[in-house]
Amino acid sequence: PVPPGGGRRGVLLKSMLKVQDGCDFRCSYCVVPSARGRSVSRPLGDAVAEAVARAAAGVPEIVIVGCNLACYAHGGARLPALAAAVAKAVAPFGATVSLGSVEPAICDDALVAAMLAHPNFRRFIHLPVQSGDSRVLALARRHYDEPRIREILALYRRSIPGLVLGGDFITGLPGEDEAAFENTRRLIADFAFDRLHVFPFSPRPGTEAASLPGAPTRAVARERAAILRKMAR
Repeated sequence: PVPPGGGRRGVLLKSMLKVQDGCDFRCSYCVVPSARGRSVSRPLGDAVAEAVARAAAGVPEIVIVGCNLACYAHGGARLPALAAAVAKAVAPFGATVSLGSVEPAICDDALVAAMLAHPNFRRFIHLPVQSGDSRVLALARRHYDEPRIREILALYRRSIPGLVLGGDFITGLPGEDEAAFENTRRLIADFAFDRLHVFPFSPRPGTEAASLPGAPTRAVARERAAILRKMAR
């Protein structure tokens, strides 16, 4: 059953379909793997069945979400296959499909193909990029550097007409000097992000980044966050 919600006349405008929890990555600033454990994925058939039930009940948009959605893997199926199956199954009900935040450098080519193959797959991608500087990304233990993230962003921009591009960025990570921050600012400008979520770095006890040297002061991190938010506006 679909619960009443924030849509018009008691009908949900969006319904979150959780298909994954936990994370297999070890980013130096993040407590999620310690708090929520390794990645666990829902069977594809179960997820598709629930999506169909919601669409049949009148929900116009199914949003596929997870703790680290790009880690979805069950029975040989990865996220692009799951998203394509959901999009195909809910299309007869007039429902669309979109994705929550998706880690870059995991399934980008296949995800682009899935979006292009299904007209009801919304042309929106939100990538937790975090920084546009290779040294900062290495200290953060991200799985790409600046050239690679530029390749990924270029892939999405050139391949998907009308794409709405969103991104997460953290200012003040260890190693972020003025030159590193300028690399992040330039990356955002070069790829014309449509939406930004910007957060000043906040050290989490027990994480590697909490004890790494070279982090700007909290005041500097906030100032840089304000600059990026102004760019977004």
